[in-house]
Amino acid sequence: MATDVRVRLRQVLEERGLSIRSVGLRAKVCYPSMLDLVHDRARRVDFAVLGRLCATLRVQPGDLLRLGPGRNGEEFDYPEVET
Repeated sequence: MATDVRVRLRQVLEERGLSIRSVGLRAKVCYPSMLDLVHDRARRVDFAVLGRLCATLRVQPGDLLRLGPGRNGEEFDYPEVET
């Protein structure tokens, strides 16, 4: 059971017809970092960067991030939590 936080920036940009470069410039995020985020290769996301992207795109962090299957393709399953 593997779970990862997945970045949905590509889908949001495509839905709105926006380019990686234009959003990066407006959000003050460098192009290589934008590419990592768009291609879901980022290993971590700085809260300041996430905040600037959300403000630029007028979305909430949950619109850009999702919990999903592990990067190695393992199926996603919510872990059991004892109460």
